[in-house]
Amino acid sequence: MYLKLTFLLLFSSATIFGQINFEPGYIINNANNRKEGFIKNMDWVNSPSEILFKLRLDDKEIVTYKIENLKEFGIGDFVKYKKFNVQLDMSANSLAKMSYQKEPEFEIKTLLLKQLVGGAANLFIYEGLGLTRFFYNLENSMEIVPLIFKKYMINNNQVAENSEFRSHLFYNFKCEGIDADDSRKLKYDKKNLTEFFQKYNNCMGYNVVIYNKNAAKDVFKLKAKVGIASFNAETDFKGSFFSPDIYSATLSTEYNLRIGVELEYILPFNKNKWSVYIDPAYQSYKGSGSNNRIFGQVIEREFVNEIEANYRFIDVPIGVRHYMFLNENSKLFVGVAYAFGFNFGGEVTFSESNDLEINSTANANFGLGYEFKNKYSFEFRYATNRNITNFGSDISTNYSGVCVIFGYLIL
Repeated sequence: MYLKLTFLLLFSSATIFGQINFEPGYIINNANNRKEGFIKNMDWVNSPSEILFKLRLDDKEIVTYKIENLKEFGIGDFVKYKKFNVQLDMSANSLAKMSYQKEPEFEIKTLLLKQLVGGAANLFIYEGLGLTRFFYNLENSMEIVPLIFKKYMINNNQVAENSEFRSHLFYNFKCEGIDADDSRKLKYDKKNLTEFFQKYNNCMGYNVVIYNKNAAKDVFKLKAKVGIASFNAETDFKGSFFSPDIYSATLSTEYNLRIGVELEYILPFNKNKWSVYIDPAYQSYKGSGSNNRIFGQVIEREFVNEIEANYRFIDVPIGVRHYMFLNENSKLFVGVAYAFGFNFGGEVTFSESNDLEINSTANANFGLGYEFKNKYSFEFRYATNRNITNFGSDISTNYSGVCVIFGYLIL
């Protein structure tokens, strides 16, 4: 219990100290008044409906600006949102909800659109409500034009595409340096459309601004991991009330080496603060204990059942991790994982009763750690109970403990 409370305290402290920072930015309200200050950069996955703003970095007062009061806001030279009344195609992309209608299903919405390209032709994106939609407008124009791409059903087994955005760009973005292939092969995604608008603006001789070029990127990391594991086990009898419990015991706490690798994928949003990972590692446990009983009322007889657990396995946690930046070189992280155990034989033996084969279940892991210069890491990990003996048996063997794990970035 003390260990769990300590871990919870450390987990909570990490959350407090690792907040997203306010960064220099500006807002423009509906009266076209511009105000410089600091905006909490959430690296929004979906288009925001409000932002948090303060005039000075050390101000305690934080003002919430909702979309109704904003016309535009920006952070540094890489984030810019503008408000528009747009025709938003609400067509569903999932097969279960996909319509048989080829034409877009527009609804008028007031949205903050994220600007991707600035120049003679400006490219914007909306992400939210399970949708990704692109828009553009021309320099000094408030008219916003949707770029249309829609999947729709033509029968129960076939999906067709309305790729009107390609022909629209071909006929409306004429320039000597752009040919039919540039629009005909265009994909409806951020990378392809950004490159097209950049090429068009360059062709027209305009200066081009690419926003979000310093945004979070998806990254794979491969780390070598080595650690010390401290685990114990308990055998627990859940049989009949009339059957004597000769099985229950607390086995010894043992310290063993943990050796493995970790593959981590840094998710491309929220300023690289989230990741998913898989962390296979070899571990072993060999512990012992005994069940001591006194039988008989007239003539007492001591009964001792010596118990030994021998467990060798590959532990495979699959989980999610959240990073909290302290400064440029240091960050804390917390993680949660569901861990599967793939055993290499082993058994739980009883000196006075039948032995049990190892056949482990899965369990939850919780981690708290520190990473330095994106290369070295240190993690404290708590593993909850895992039953490592046969399913359906009246006797369970619960295995749990903690690990201290050191990591080194290989790739």
